[in-house]
Amino acid sequence: MTSNEQVLRQAMSRLLTDRPIYHKGPIRKTDGTINISAWAREASLGATVPYRFKALIAEFQHHLDRLDAAPANHYEDRLARLASELATERDRSKRYRQERDTARCQVTLLASQVALLDRENEILRAERPGTVRALHRSVALPEEAR
Repeated sequence: MTSNEQVLRQAMSRLLTDRPIYHKGPIRKTDGTINISAWAREASLGATVPYRFKALIAEFQHHLDRLDAAPANHYEDRLARLASELATERDRSKRYRQERDTARCQVTLLASQVALLDRENEILRAERPGTVRALHRSVALPEEAR
């Protein structure tokens, strides 16, 4: 299998599963045939490259015809998949909001505790002005500095 054929197969797979990278819109022309240049654009190849692979074009046409034979199932499956993804994202955003709200409550609680301790410290300093003083750490000097 040549590299161009492999790239075309990957692009065909993306187009058939409705996960294209570059192409937007339908892959068929109004007469029902494949839009070869759109397929080539999805594969990042020149517009004439897919014409070298007649069997691959026929295979792609066959897959498109098969998908068109049951359009309701195809769209229902896609809709179900998208609904599942949406539900997952909604659950994730709900969980993130709960975590954010919990963190905000903790910040408020801790800020209140700090304010209370600061006020108690002020009262103790006012009641006993000479006895309450700031603690200083003793710094050990290196042997050379002594």
